[in-house]
Amino acid sequence: MNPFFDICDNTGLELEGSVFGTAFGGLNEPPAVQLSDINITLDVTLKEFYNGSRKTVTYERQVVGLDGRTVKNEFSSIDVYIRPGMLEST
Repeated sequence: MNPFFDICDNTGLELEGSVFGTAFGGLNEPPAVQLSDINITLDVTLKEFYNGSRKTVTYERQVVGLDGRTVKNEFSSIDVYIRPGMLEST
């Protein structure tokens, strides 16, 4: 027998009274934004696949703010290392 049964719903979530629950309107908050995946196609020559190389890729990505709700766009760059013998699908 759960002594807190009367303040929980059938999934075990608290209905009221918690600072992190509904006490300050936690149920009325909008759901978090779903961020999309980043897919980058990199042009590589046969010579670079055979010998290996390094390329710098710059892309734009979405970053969630400290509040967990706001989203901003920022540019990032990454070094991609193409190892000798890599497959085209990698």
